[in-house]
Amino acid sequence: MNGIQYKFHFPWRIHAAIAISLLWLPVIFSDKALTIEIFLFVSVVIAMPILTIWQVSVMSINSKGIKLYRVNKLVWSDITEAKLTSFVGLPYILIKRKKGMKWWLPLYFKGNLTVKDALINNAPKENPIYEAATKNT
Repeated sequence: MNGIQYKFHFPWRIHAAIAISLLWLPVIFSDKALTIEIFLFVSVVIAMPILTIWQVSVMSINSKGIKLYRVNKLVWSDITEAKLTSFVGLPYILIKRKKGMKWWLPLYFKGNLTVKDALINNAPKENPIYEAATKNT
């Protein structure tokens, strides 16, 4: 295990931000004149979801565990079971924990290396998530 922290992000976050922005086009191009008040309101309403998507859709993996979406923390010792799965064609590791709900750890997040490689580099070899990450590598 090393002391490096690997960071990952949702790969389509720019696309999600653009899609949310496009939802406001009818308001901008409506029959009513675009006043400064409407422009400022729409700008704020568009900016909030974009910033939220950009800031929240991240994951970090280090020698202590995993931090998902900036709020959910998981230490290696809390993992009781882990298995590879997919949902709507996207790869995940389904993690069962000692306490709390199951985690669906996305393997499609992007970073300097793959999520599986970061798990292999940081998870203890006796941990179930290490075994799940080394399958089909």
